[in-house]
Amino acid sequence: MMQSSHAETPEPSRRLRRWLLAFSLVAFALSVFLLWKETLGGSLPGCDGVVSCNVVLASRWSRWAGLPIASLGTGCYCVLSLLLVGWERSRSLITRHHLWRLMIMQSITGIGFVSWLTFLQAFVVRHFCLYCMTAHFAGLIAFVLVFAGARRAAGCHPFAWRQTLPALLVLGLLVGVHVSAAVEPAHVEADSVDSLTLAKGAVSSSPGIRIGKPVTSRTVTLLDGNLTFDLSKVPVVGDPTADLVALDLFDYQCPSCRTLHKRMHEYAAERSLNLALIVLPVPMEAACNPNLKHTLPMFEESCDYARYAMAVRVADARQFPGYHAWLLEGSKPPALEEARTRAEQLVGAEAFAAALEDQQVEQWIQDGLAIHQFVGGKTIPKLITRSVVVRYSGGSSAKLFRTLDEAFE
Repeated sequence: MMQSSHAETPEPSRRLRRWLLAFSLVAFALSVFLLWKETLGGSLPGCDGVVSCNVVLASRWSRWAGLPIASLGTGCYCVLSLLLVGWERSRSLITRHHLWRLMIMQSITGIGFVSWLTFLQAFVVRHFCLYCMTAHFAGLIAFVLVFAGARRAAGCHPFAWRQTLPALLVLGLLVGVHVSAAVEPAHVEADSVDSLTLAKGAVSSSPGIRIGKPVTSRTVTLLDGNLTFDLSKVPVVGDPTADLVALDLFDYQCPSCRTLHKRMHEYAAERSLNLALIVLPVPMEAACNPNLKHTLPMFEESCDYARYAMAVRVADARQFPGYHAWLLEGSKPPALEEARTRAEQLVGAEAFAAALEDQQVEQWIQDGLAIHQFVGGKTIPKLITRSVVVRYSGGSSAKLFRTLDEAFE
């Protein structure tokens, strides 16, 4: 009969077990925090520079079969902690061996899946989430400590085939489902004027735009009359005579902005709509955006892309829609030098250089920034219709189209 007292049972050192439990709980707490933040929404504090938590959590890889990745971490580290507590309380040598072997299997799977998530952040999303990576690091230490205590606690090599094979099968299932079921998260919201806290006294000095209730009638009014535009004096894509007009606030380097540009074309085609978009850049670069203290690496040169586009509009309004669409093709804009060369080819090098010096270029950028702040700031893109502000950060076209149908009613 294989029964033994707690004192006689072979076991890892008390220090190892305490550290194992501590790192498991740290990883569990961070996973719970990430899950809570994703459920409530909003940005994560302390994420800047190359550490772009919000970019990672808005990517298509942030969910597993529809569930937030953080929910997997929460479950994993909770189970690991409970297995360790169960091992501590058990007096049976056989039970202890089985519990630690389960921890070994979980650790093999955990190391593999954490490595997979780190690979995605480094080479696919190309941004890192500080909180995610801290949870991964704590989890990895816990898994390594499980291996360190394997011989004494489970009486076997940590990579014996009886543990390794099932663990690798589970890992393959996790990665396979993640790849096959990965979809862009559907983050689309529409705010009515009543639900917005509009900035007071914000008035644009551009002759084609007024923020606030109009003094005199203008060509187009949006947001229940709080924004007024003369379509002949602002950058417009589409038919200026169209019945449906909206304002697009965007950055040429913003991934969600680029996706929205594509979705808007699909929406207009599917619904057979004659749609005109007023396009005003909101560069997310501190060099020309006084509302920012820091610039994420992905938004470096955003000011220049905006200036080049607005300069093309100043030099030749007919060339602007094509140039605007060209800058938004693909997953990222062309190199800045290529963007300048293309602009010079379209309007002429001298005309482009003169347009860059035109005050209207900077004025349109400041108009976009002012309106962005007027409707609450923070995120881009924002699509403003006659009565609502649509906030978009990715997702399937179906939800976006339903939101747009309601916004354009």
